[in-house]
Amino acid sequence: MMWGGDEEKRAEQARGNKDAKNWQDEAQKVVETAMRLYWNSRPTAPQSLNVHESNPAPINNNDSDSDSNDIMAEYERHRRTLISQDIDEDWNSELRRYLKDMPNGVDVNTDLVDWWSNNAKLYPTLSRIALDVLPSQASSVPCERAFSSAKLTGSDRRSRMKAEIFEILQILKAKWRGNLINL
Repeated sequence: MMWGGDEEKRAEQARGNKDAKNWQDEAQKVVETAMRLYWNSRPTAPQSLNVHESNPAPINNNDSDSDSNDIMAEYERHRRTLISQDIDEDWNSELRRYLKDMPNGVDVNTDLVDWWSNNAKLYPTLSRIALDVLPSQASSVPCERAFSSAKLTGSDRRSRMKAEIFEILQILKAKWRGNLINL
């Protein structure tokens, strides 16, 4: 099934690893901590809506209209009650719902940034976390390449070069790299 759980922890401990961990529990704790932090910093709804204002439905002597008005008045009372309460589920409920749901159409080729953008209303806190984390570069290769190139530019012979000139040279090197012909 899934790796890193309690079974694997016990097997590691049996092999003599006193520091073995249940990595599923560790991951759960990290996600819960992030959810709590993001939940506390979430944007709140505007307070301009006056929920205690009462607009009773007009009374009409016609019986069919009266039934309709009673239903609408009841609906309006219920709606205002819900608005006046904090009806947003908490972060824990959102996380449990996400872990329980099996989204349709998600496979290996799914663009996760797109998926989280499209499902931000279903999972608002999780989507904020995902959209902060997912666009991060997973590989350090482009970063290492940039620093290696900078090392060649910033040699001991060019140590007195101003930062602005150094930046310009790096940009030019990156731009010209594809156009250079190696003879």
